[in-house]
Formats: sequence, structure tokens, C-alpha cells
Amino acid sequence: QMKECSEEKQIFGVTLASHNTEPVHYAPGLRSGSPQGQVEMGCVKLESASGQFIEFYDTIQAAVDGASDGQIVEVCPGEYFENVHVDKPLTVRSFASRNETSLMAVDLERPVIHIKSDNVTIDGFAIQLAPPDKTPLSPGVHVDAADGLIENARILNNSFSYGLYGLLLEGSFQAEIVGNLFENNAFHGLYLK
Repeated sequence: QMKECSEEKQIFGVTLASHNTEPVHYAPGLRSGSPQGQVEMGCVKLESASGQFIEFYDTIQAAVDGASDGQIVEVCPGEYFENVHVDKPLTVRSFASRNETSLMAVDLERPVIHIKSDNVTIDGFAIQLAPPDKTPLSPGVHVDAADGLIENARILNNSFSYGLYGLLLEGSFQAEIVGNLFENNAFHGLYLK
């Protein structure tokens, strides 16, 4: 049985009758099936490209920092307040959808997600830079090729609101932008530069 994960790490006490059961890692929010003791979980899971569990984290940025090229960062439903810098080829996706998983900036002068690598996928988030009563100073997501081009950015199934731009692609090549919603951004929802 899954339960909605909060932003903080959660610890559940779980007991079983058997004393010979080996510990097993479970997806965030899973509350049963462990040997006697405590199950410690974070709301962000890092896994290999083939889906093998690697580690739990408390924040998206911590999982991105701990990941190797090609790995997958999966995020439980909830509200996350952070600016995420992605500088390696990764997939960052929600377990649920943009209706249940929101990501909002802490620093309004930086993008909510700043992409500085080829082959990055962002999938299934409600991305909001500023609260509605604040002036946005940055895009929600910035695909930023300061040197050369950024190839194969995949921006899928997200919503973008209250940014200077919702999504800014600067020096992007062969990007895939599918199933996104843009509303209430200061200048443009989608800006290709």
C-alpha cells in the first residue's frame, strides 16, 4: 500500500514473525514487508537505467548530485522547494504526475531547473518559479548551452507557471517538448533562443 510522501525522510516501524528474513529496499512510501526494525526512506529514489534501486535521498538535488550518467531520479508526490542544477545526462521524473508533484524555486533569481547537459529528461512536474504575488526573475526551466549546443533535452508532461519564461531553450538541438502546459508566465510560456 502506497502513501503520499512528504518532503522529509520518513521512518516506519515494521515487524514480521520470521527472524531469518533478509532486509529489502522498497520504493518510497512502501510501509510493509520488512524484517523487524525500522525502514528508513527518502522521498526521492535513485535507480539505474534498468530500474535497479541505488539509494534514497531527501531532495532532488541530492539525488542528482549522487547520480551517474544515464541514471533515473524518481520523485514521490508532494511539494518540493529547491532549485535543481542538472549537469549530467539523467532522467528526473515524478512517480505520479504534475497534478501531484510540484517543484518551486527557493531562489527566485535562478531557474527552478537549470539544465547544463545533453540527454536530460524532465517528466511530470508542476514547475513554478515565483509565488503569484512575486515578480519572476528567471525561467522555470532553462536549457542553457553556454558553450555550443545542448542536445536531446526531453521536457515531458510538465506545467509551467509564474516564471519570467516557463521554459527557455537557449542553444538547444533536437529537443523534445511534449504534453506540457504553459500559463501565467510573465513574458512567454515557451521561448526558443
